[in-house]
Amino acid sequence: MPTNCLKNSDWCKKEFAKTDLGDLRLNRRLASLAQDFNENINKSIYSATKDYNSSKAAYRFFNNPRFNAEDILEPHFERTAERMKEEDAVLAIHDSVVLEFTNHKKMQGLGTIGGHPINKGLLAHNALITSLKGSALGLLSQEVITRKSTGKRAYYRKIPIEEKESIRWLTGLRKVEKRSPKSTTVIHVADREADFYEFINEANELKANYIIRGNWDRKLANCSESVLEVLKKQSIATTINVYLESNGTRKARTAQCEVKFAAILIRPPQYTGSLKNAAVYVVLVKENNPPQGIQGVEWMLLTNLTVDCTEDALKIIDYYKVRWRIEEWHKILKSGCKAEDIQLETKERFDKYFSIVSVISVRLLWITYAAREYPKASCEIFLTKAEWHTLYILTKRSKPPRNMKPFSLKEAAERIAVLGGYRKNNSNSSPGITVIWRGWQTLQNAMNFREAFNDANMLKI
Repeated sequence: MPTNCLKNSDWCKKEFAKTDLGDLRLNRRLASLAQDFNENINKSIYSATKDYNSSKAAYRFFNNPRFNAEDILEPHFERTAERMKEEDAVLAIHDSVVLEFTNHKKMQGLGTIGGHPINKGLLAHNALITSLKGSALGLLSQEVITRKSTGKRAYYRKIPIEEKESIRWLTGLRKVEKRSPKSTTVIHVADREADFYEFINEANELKANYIIRGNWDRKLANCSESVLEVLKKQSIATTINVYLESNGTRKARTAQCEVKFAAILIRPPQYTGSLKNAAVYVVLVKENNPPQGIQGVEWMLLTNLTVDCTEDALKIIDYYKVRWRIEEWHKILKSGCKAEDIQLETKERFDKYFSIVSVISVRLLWITYAAREYPKASCEIFLTKAEWHTLYILTKRSKPPRNMKPFSLKEAAERIAVLGGYRKNNSNSSPGITVIWRGWQTLQNAMNFREAFNDANMLKI
């Protein structure tokens, strides 16, 4: 496992240790702010910082023109690359999240969101790196964009890709490839929004591996049939059960799906100019008998990874299913850290704040899934002795036994989740991200009280 992923309460200092903002005081301020936000993930800047002077210093930090959000993220990118070196292969999950600030009337630099001119906000595009099983290792790319009106679809297609909003997908792809260690295989994973020919072509040019959920039933280059027409003729390779997590609009359920796969040659759209045909493999996951009134599962996955047998197809499906991690990370940012509630008056200031809480959110995501991937590991890879002692007291309501050994990672995560309202039963054997972030906040609040009592010589830690 990536042993340098999360160490102890000095984690923030270590994660931002290589920061170079041009001034040692700014470097220290960044580490201090990261620690404050880590301990107070759902609070405003004033509430998260220790006192009035700290709050004013935080606002001065975000208003400083000498550095930008990418300068803040650069040491985290380096740490992510270091963690990647401990893995033979990783997934780079690309996606965008809309941040709404319609009611934040004073904020400058916003664009239109949601297809209505009255709705204002920003679009954050990220590349989240995970292990093949889904443990978060960190970010390798982040770009916060002000959306512009795209005009009519027919006209928009004729615009060069460099002038389109969708260039963010190519930018993220390029940055991940540039920052990734050569010793680790990277597989880029994206949903249907990345299914445009320029992305596939760019990945091929960079010799980058990808898995994209198809959005178009393209005509093929070497015959008159479409992708789905070719798949229809293929025999069923196997049948699998796909667990669908609840997402606010649907209940969690298990879908029984058929799997088919084929090798195809797709051709570029006419508007792309002289781009070459692309040889890809396509894996189809389809639910033929969904419950009444519920849309069935149908994933058409395009990849340049070799799919010669059923085992290869199942690997592609497993990798794609990890894409849900970035949706959970978005949930931490919006519901856990409440990034849309922050009161900063310009996009540039918000970008700097958002870069810090993005790193904090990755840590919480890691805690959730590392406990599943490495259940027997010691919890001291992310909790100090004082923290897991406090966790014992909060969940057991008694003093820790003398010479007590640290919790396992799995038990520590479950105890944190209990503080957030988790109740273990047969249907939810592993805690989800919501109860983890709630429990984490409760634990950090308890640590603040404990440290205050210790400072007053009223408690020995």
